[in-house]
Amino acid sequence: MKKITISDGTWYLFLLCVFTPSLVMSFATGELSASDTYNYVFGTIAGVAGEWLAYLLYLPLGFITCLLPNDSYYVLTMFQMVVGDFAVLAIFLFVCTTYPPSFLRRSSQQAESLQAA
Repeated sequence: MKKITISDGTWYLFLLCVFTPSLVMSFATGELSASDTYNYVFGTIAGVAGEWLAYLLYLPLGFITCLLPNDSYYVLTMFQMVVGDFAVLAIFLFVCTTYPPSFLRRSSQQAESLQAA
């Protein structure tokens, strides 16, 4: 069994706290401009987690939300048809099946080879 490293934890924390919320918010921002998208992201974070956290997270989440495809609302609809109210959790579980980027995998493989030697 593979030993869990800090880079693996960082990758999944990034997926949980940054990428998945940005992906879910990008489904709702199909017709919005960039500034309206930032306002929507700020309002959503402030409504869920509080205004102080919204000031910290709305710029990176808004940037990633602007980069993601905005017209893919049907992805969320498909998940909602299959799993109902657990659609966001199902999307997170689907996103978590992605492997970390190669530079993170390479550093953990190098650490394992150094420990084995």
